[in-house]
Amino acid sequence: MVEMIIEKQIFGAKELEQLLQCFLSLNSPHHHRVIVGVFTEIWKLFFLIVLDQQKKKKKRFPPFLCIIS
Repeated sequence: MVEMIIEKQIFGAKELEQLLQCFLSLNSPHHHRVIVGVFTEIWKLFFLIVLDQQKKKKKRFPPFLCIIS
């Protein structure tokens, strides 16, 4: 699953949701719990990466400059 996401460069929420729906429609309901569990882990990692990138983009001033401002 992860390989497909990387190979097809699926990085948006809508695309991930579409891929999940595809996997659910192609597989027996017996496997849905496992599929949803894997996608949940991928989703969490995806948002951790996005949040980390957003934090890195923000400029942070040293604490002593914040006091002076």
